[in-house]
Amino acid sequence: MADILGQNQLRMAFVPTCDEFFLSHVLDKYVNLKKQALFFMDSKQPIKLKGNSLKVACRLAEQSDASTIQAISGNFIDDLADRISRQEIHVGYLNSQIIAIGLIIKSQLWANQASIGMFTHEAYRRQGIGTQTVLYLKYICHNCDMLPLIGCRYNNTKSQMTLQAAGMVTMTRLLRFTF
Repeated sequence: MADILGQNQLRMAFVPTCDEFFLSHVLDKYVNLKKQALFFMDSKQPIKLKGNSLKVACRLAEQSDASTIQAISGNFIDDLADRISRQEIHVGYLNSQIIAIGLIIKSQLWANQASIGMFTHEAYRRQGIGTQTVLYLKYICHNCDMLPLIGCRYNNTKSQMTLQAAGMVTMTRLLRFTF
């Protein structure tokens, strides 16, 4: 590998903290470490929403929603039209206005797992919308006998709080090492 990268080229590895064998070897040789992301799983504990939360209705996204989804979330969702066709995108709305976007992407490796994600319209943040969106996505996953998994950047404390409010618990962290 030194021949390909050159002697002075830094190498990088992403390591989940749940991989203790790999982590123990990386810790012996690294030059720099950055906390990259947190990954959460469902605690399966009952969740009680705060009384002052706006109540959001949710449904599967339709192709006619694509421009609104794009306007709200920017580049949050890749291959938007295809994901809508595959029924991976859900929307949350209030008074017929879309204010939240949810994703459920079935794992290609494990039949009973899905990656979920959510995005809340900026004007409606800090009102319980993200929490309700995650709760809805969890509900859909559980009804399909799938385990919902979700992640966020390590320093995104607002997303962490939203996920925890929806009953998600940290299961592992992703670390970025350079050598």
